[in-house]
Amino acid sequence: MKKINLLIAFMLSTLAGRGQTALQYGFNATTGTYTELASPTVLGSATTDSGATSLDDVSYRVTFPAGFSFNYLGTARTDLNIDSNGYVGFSTIAWTSYTYAPLSSNPSGGTNAGLISAFGADLNAYSSATSNPGSISWKVEGSGTDEVFVVQYKNFKPYENLATVTRLLNFQIRLYESTHSTKPNYVEIVYGNCVVGNATSTGVDVGIRNSATAWNANVNSVMQDDIPAGSTCTWLNPVTSNNNTNGNYFSTGNLAISIPNGLTYTWVPLSASAPLPVRTFAATASTPYTITLNWTAPTGATQYNVQYKVPGACTWTNFTGNPVSAATATITGLTADTAYQVRVQASNGTENTIWSHIPNTVGSGNGYTATGTISTQPTCFVPTAITASAITNAAATVSWTAPTTVPSNGYEYYLSTTNTAPVASTAGTAAASTSVNLSTLTS
Repeated sequence: MKKINLLIAFMLSTLAGRGQTALQYGFNATTGTYTELASPTVLGSATTDSGATSLDDVSYRVTFPAGFSFNYLGTARTDLNIDSNGYVGFSTIAWTSYTYAPLSSNPSGGTNAGLISAFGADLNAYSSATSNPGSISWKVEGSGTDEVFVVQYKNFKPYENLATVTRLLNFQIRLYESTHSTKPNYVEIVYGNCVVGNATSTGVDVGIRNSATAWNANVNSVMQDDIPAGSTCTWLNPVTSNNNTNGNYFSTGNLAISIPNGLTYTWVPLSASAPLPVRTFAATASTPYTITLNWTAPTGATQYNVQYKVPGACTWTNFTGNPVSAATATITGLTADTAYQVRVQASNGTENTIWSHIPNTVGSGNGYTATGTISTQPTCFVPTAITASAITNAAATVSWTAPTTVPSNGYEYYLSTTNTAPVASTAGTAAASTSVNLSTLTS
């Protein structure tokens, strides 16, 4: 019996050492099934459509039941604060105030010890007078050493004081106990029936963080925005946020950016020796068919995976050279004169970090834009400063300035006596230098 107890103690000690910082959690987005809790413990139910009785800006504190163990950021937790604005967290006492931006600011009350945000924004719930009365509740599911503590937000909405059900949110935050056989100390967010309706929420906070809020060292969050405008990517296709304020889009401005029913975000605690993610990039260079990416090696990384895509694409392409051992990679086989986005994942050969944010061309900014990280160069550059001189009734000299990259096959020009523009297949006349004498003109 003594040996068994020692083994269990060793296992718990090992698991407690995982996920020492929010950046040492892996992340993945999948689809599954959302199942509403049966007979949960209800913390609050909305009875009106505004104010605290609509579950507007209220919070609760729950002590984990006896026998349930959960570690967050490598520390055993015994109590959970639950806020009606879509997030939960850990503190020495109950929160006394709220925030609508839990990844970049703290609710007041005690010493904050980290947060988990499923839909961090100004929220409230539908009243009992509607067809979708709202509530916050919790329940422990599973049995034995495979239990899950579940917090459920039922029939919430981005804040409004109307009883008519237009916008709708249903989601759960699920914390797996330390002894769970397959998901020890995992953090899951599962979304149910969510309807954009007339909502106009942008920058919704979704992710986990340490007690501090500085993005570079503390925040592990995702974003899915309307970029480029008219995006067809849903919340199933998020990218890593590039700061602690950019988040997910949930707005009538683009109904295609929806939350699939059953969408599951999972943060997996890595070991204390796991590498940190790539957060710093150097300038990126390109040719017509290649992109060379450079980054700063994070602590613990021995190799890297690289992915790329064009802005607006919802899926990524793996670099054929993965994994790379140095903090640089040259992606080949690309299309000329095309914008691309790139990202990097650090690894120690055993554990993989979250993917990096998408850098811009100079490396210090955001490449999650319509223009992407960088564009490959065109195969032919356009001359500039085209001028005409020595003009007579029958002749003229046309000159131009050569582009920075001089075309290896020289130039072609097109001459027409009608107002007809050339097309790609139109044959031109060769010009070996940066000027041509036109001597067959008519007045």
